Amino acid sequence: DQIRPTSIKVRLLADGVKQKTVELNEDNNWTYTTDPLPKTDDYGNEIEYTWEEVPTDIINGNKETG
Repeated sequence: DQIRPTSIKVRLLADGVKQKTVELNEDNNWTYTTDPLPKTDDYGNEIEYTWEEVPTDIINGNKETG
């Protein structure tokens, strides 16, 4: 439909620190499964995992879609 991207990149963060970047697209059904991740750091503190989309600077110039 030329509005939605054909792929996006997302970044896995552990306590805010980048761990891995992966590409999601139709070929992988827009999903990614990680290997088992540690629940705690070396000091026994629970690790908070988050995902964030990697920003893109693509602008198509179309006034309706950006």
